[in-house]
Amino acid sequence: MHKYIMFLASIMLVVLSGCGKGIHLTNDEQGLPYAEELVEKSSEQIESLKSFSVESKYVYKSFENPNLKEASGSSSTNTKIEYVKKPFSMYSQHESPDLERIVKEYVTEQYGVATFRDGQWEVGPELEGYTSGMIENNKKYVDPYHDLKSLTTQGMQVEQKDGNYILTVTGNQHEESAHEGFYDAKTQKMITLVVTTDHQSKLTYTINKRTLLPVELIKETETTLDYSGDKKYSELKVVHTYQDFNDVNEKKLLEGAYKASDPRFSEW
Repeated sequence: MHKYIMFLASIMLVVLSGCGKGIHLTNDEQGLPYAEELVEKSSEQIESLKSFSVESKYVYKSFENPNLKEASGSSSTNTKIEYVKKPFSMYSQHESPDLERIVKEYVTEQYGVATFRDGQWEVGPELEGYTSGMIENNKKYVDPYHDLKSLTTQGMQVEQKDGNYILTVTGNQHEESAHEGFYDAKTQKMITLVVTTDHQSKLTYTINKRTLLPVELIKETETTLDYSGDKKYSELKVVHTYQDFNDVNEKKLLEGAYKASDPRFSEW
């Protein structure tokens, strides 16, 4: 009996020490890790996972005048994602309380793409590269540090609270594109609209000190859209919660993807 208990204890030790084992961080004079190294090591820990899940809450608001902060429109969405790294398999469920609508989707290497909307599953489309494109896009989506990589960083700060590091990042992103807009009868020419988009973002990561896995990401973004002088303003707040590390039921996920891709189960 004693040997059996010791055997179980050794298994638990291996499981618990699997994440974050042997990680070394260089600390500054305050005893805190440097932000860049923390992101690098945490990214490595995420990359080493076989699976995890993400729950997200999105709140979007649009404004006519950003100074008054009187929203001219708003919406919210709740999302749940289950992700398996190899072979790539992902299930997502998007619920919009404002629209009373639920959309479900499987994206897998084995069974392609299947989407549930309006009471039934739809497969495809059967376009060359469609599934592989969806897989690449979703790999970026589940990467907690994808948003950070796309920012022009303005500041990074590390603090600690309880058993977590709190990493705060501020930055911006600028995009510009030109589109043919409308025909001007006076000049008899097509007017080209220059569209610029400016995002100002704040990312707040909660990272477990022992495992260096992200527990939560809060993303707050203010966006200005400029259509050749006609400006639109919006705010987006997203809260991502990461969990079920190496604990997603891959068999159940793939069974669901198989049924969703088979017309015989189109309404299950």
